[in-house]
Amino acid sequence: MHGMRLAVLMTAPLAFACATTDRISLPRTASEQIISTEAIDRSLAQIRWPELAGKRLLVQVGGTQELDRDYLLRSVEILIAERGGIVVYDEDDAQYEVNVVVGAAGIDVEGRFFGVRGSAGSLLIPFTIPELALYKTTRLDGFVKTEIAVLDPKQGGVVHRSGPTYGTTYSRSRTILFFFRKRWTDTTHLERPEPRDEDVY
Repeated sequence: MHGMRLAVLMTAPLAFACATTDRISLPRTASEQIISTEAIDRSLAQIRWPELAGKRLLVQVGGTQELDRDYLLRSVEILIAERGGIVVYDEDDAQYEVNVVVGAAGIDVEGRFFGVRGSAGSLLIPFTIPELALYKTTRLDGFVKTEIAVLDPKQGGVVHRSGPTYGTTYSRSRTILFFFRKRWTDTTHLERPEPRDEDVY
């Protein structure tokens, strides 16, 4: 009897219902990377490009976190090559500069949780308690805002400008009674999407 009371006293502080807002920390999961990079793809797909065939272009990226900068840079270089442009890496060799400006990029995470959060152990609780979710929802929303400006570094001036354009993605998951989990998303590389009328807490 005393053992049961002790267990209740030790785990009771861990059991609660709450709304949660988290930050994505490194390393990101594969799903989080797909949500972020597909939002970039969707934003870039809306960009209007000028005639690029045969032109030598240097790509500059600004405003984004280092985390997704390389993916964005390579994606723009591929889009230029697909249109017959020639990507160069020397300013003196470039006829034009393509400035890619990212106004916002990231993943928002929200959710609700009711159950036992779990613990990695401590002096008070010298054993690991797994997370036990009576009810848990998680919402991930990817968002990217981009625009481009093609500049003439020798003559000066803006030759072409497009944007801003916006790319969004989402992923949702719901866990009920520890084991019953459902997940849906609108990204093409993860699970098949389902109607968004289930986006509730």
